[in-house]
Order: sequence, then C-alpha cells, then structure tokens
Amino acid sequence: MEIVIKRREDVSDEDNQIILKLVHETFGDMVNKYEWAKPDWRLIGKIDNEISCCLELMERRVLAGDTQVKVAGIGNVITPPSFRGKGLAGKAMTEAMKFAKTQMEVDFGLLLCSEDLVPYYKKLGWELVNETLFFEQSTGRIKWWERVMVFPCTEKHWPTGEVDLCGAAW
Repeated sequence: MEIVIKRREDVSDEDNQIILKLVHETFGDMVNKYEWAKPDWRLIGKIDNEISCCLELMERRVLAGDTQVKVAGIGNVITPPSFRGKGLAGKAMTEAMKFAKTQMEVDFGLLLCSEDLVPYYKKLGWELVNETLFFEQSTGRIKWWERVMVFPCTEKHWPTGEVDLCGAAW
C-alpha cells in the first residue's frame, strides 16, 4: 500500500469526493448529527491507485483539566469493505502517528471512537481516557457520549480532568 499525507486543500477533487462518499457510507447518520471540524491533513492509502484506507488529522490545542495539550486529532478512519482484514488501517494509524510526532510535533494523538473499537486501538498502543469530553457546536457545548483514547507521542502523561476540545469534534 502506498501512503501519502497531504494538507486537506492539496488532495485532489476526485480523492476528496471518494473520501466523502466513504465517510457517509461508514458513519451514516453521525455525519449529519454534529458540526464536524475540517481536518488539516488527510492520510490516503492506495493499492493499484484505489483508495484502500484513509484517515484525517486535526492539529489542535485542547484542555485536559487545567492543562493545555497539543494533540493530533484522528478522525474518519476508514477501510472500504473490499480492503478490510489486511491490516491496512493499522498501517495507516502507525504512519499517522509517526507524522504527528515528527511533523506536527504534538504531545498526543486523540481519538474519539465507539466502545467496540477500543480493543482494536489498544492493540495499536492507544490508551483509554476515562474522563468526560466536551466539544463546541453552534448550539452550545456538547458532551461526547462514546470513548476517548490517546496515543502518547512524548514522555508526557495525559493530564487528569475533564477534556475540552476547544472547538468542534473531528
């Protein structure tokens, strides 16, 4: 699999349309449930010039308790059905976190996911955060109802306390 990471605005219209279609197919009603932040970066994996996996990265400073933390928010991790079961999403996540450490220079990766995906991400080195997370919407502050995970990119430990994304979720 060939992996490229590009700024969102540098991704081709064709690839953006394919990714948008995959997002709607994968996440269904969740797409329209909230106002989502636009990613800064897109990771695209291709096999034979076909998108075999993708994810988005958002650079953000969030609050954990009273501590400001620089994170790479990871969102829309998708492997189309015909490419599943080959470890492609794991490879994409590994590359994304290498990029987050070296290019984005963040303290942590931060992922919002469903309960059923927690064991998968734990195998990739992600840690569960048992704190309440909030994010902004035009209607006000919203409490995230699923799971929050972090990936350490430095020797720092995730601070305790309520997590505020300081903006929209990704």
